Amino acid sequence: MNANFNNDNDCANTILAPPQHPPAEVVVRSDLLEPSDLPLSIERPDGNEMVGSAAQAFNIGPSSSTMPGWITGNLILPPNAIKDAEGVGECTQVFFVQQCQPGAFEVAINHPDEESFVPESAKRFALKSGDFFHVPPNNIYMIHNHSESVDAKLFWVIIKTAEEVEAV
Repeated sequence: MNANFNNDNDCANTILAPPQHPPAEVVVRSDLLEPSDLPLSIERPDGNEMVGSAAQAFNIGPSSSTMPGWITGNLILPPNAIKDAEGVGECTQVFFVQQCQPGAFEVAINHPDEESFVPESAKRFALKSGDFFHVPPNNIYMIHNHSESVDAKLFWVIIKTAEEVEAV
């Protein structure tokens, strides 16, 4: 093993930044993330109340007037769990499917002209491990793990808009 690697969980995970920026955390250990249950935001007709959990790893503010902030983390949906429909506002959200049962993970992206999620007109996609998807600004999306036995694990990034960064 290269002697320059630092595998110590107690090591300082920050680096110094230019004077106009605070020191930045550059490593977040997965076993230190604190997941929170996703909300059950609608009454589902089939009575399924399974939800997943999400954990935030980074929440980075803007680094310049042209580079807005971003947030990253992970999302786990146990078998049969649903992440209820959520709007992304002016942000863009990007997802990487780390693990799922092939063909059992669904993302539904609403038609951008709709102001609320309309299941009948949403574009639906069945994904497998290794796939990416993104939700463009001003859209609403929903994800569903249809598997009976395999967790779906995703990595996500939210890219903030310049306007949202200025409002914070």
